[in-house]
Amino acid sequence: MSSALSLMNCLRVDDRTCWIRIEPLQALTLPYSEAFALATLLEVYGGNVRLGGQVLWARDIAGPLKAAVEADAGRPYVDVMTEQLWSKAAAAAPLVARYVASSGYRDIAGFTVPAGLRPNAAGLYAGQRWWTSEAERNAARGRVSEELEAWSYQSYAHEEEGGPPPNLTRPVATLVIEATRPEWLQHMRPGMTWAGYSFDDDAPSFP
Repeated sequence: MSSALSLMNCLRVDDRTCWIRIEPLQALTLPYSEAFALATLLEVYGGNVRLGGQVLWARDIAGPLKAAVEADAGRPYVDVMTEQLWSKAAAAAPLVARYVASSGYRDIAGFTVPAGLRPNAAGLYAGQRWWTSEAERNAARGRVSEELEAWSYQSYAHEEEGGPPPNLTRPVATLVIEATRPEWLQHMRPGMTWAGYSFDDDAPSFP
C-alpha cells in the first residue's frame, strides 16, 4: 500500500488506556475491532514516528508489546498484522484478547452520527446494532463517506491549488484502546504522530 489510510496522533496514555486521534484520509477506515486496535499499537514499531520535531525510528520505540506478540505467534509482528489481524481477524481473536480488552470511538467530529447510534456505558461507540434496515445503514455510511470526500476536496484545493481554507470540520474520531496490561502501552507516548495503514476488512466499521 503506497498511501496512508489515516493520520494518527497519540493523545494520552493512562495506565491501561490509550487515546489515539484518527484523521481518515483516502477512505473511511474506522473498524470496530480489537484486532485493528492491536495492529494500530503494533504499527508504531515500524518507526518513522514523529514526536514534536523529532523522528523516532524503530530503534527508538521501546516496550515489550512487539516481542510478546512475536513470541506468542512464533513469527515477526509484521506477519502477525498482515496474516492474522488484517485478513484473518476471527482466527486471531485468542491472540488479540491477550493484549486488548476493548476498544471504541469517541469525540467524533466532521461526521454525522446516526440518531440511532448511541455510546455504550463507557461512553464509546463500539459497534452495537443501531439500524432498523440495511437501507438505513447504507444511507448513513454513504453520508459519512460523502462528508470525508467533501473535506478532502476542500483540503486539497486549499493546500495544493491555493484555494480558500476549508469551511467544513475536519472528520476525526478518537480510538480508545483498553489494554489487558499497562506494559503493552509502554511504547506509546503522548504527542506521537504517524501514518496509519492498518485496517480490518472482517469487522464492521463506523457508523
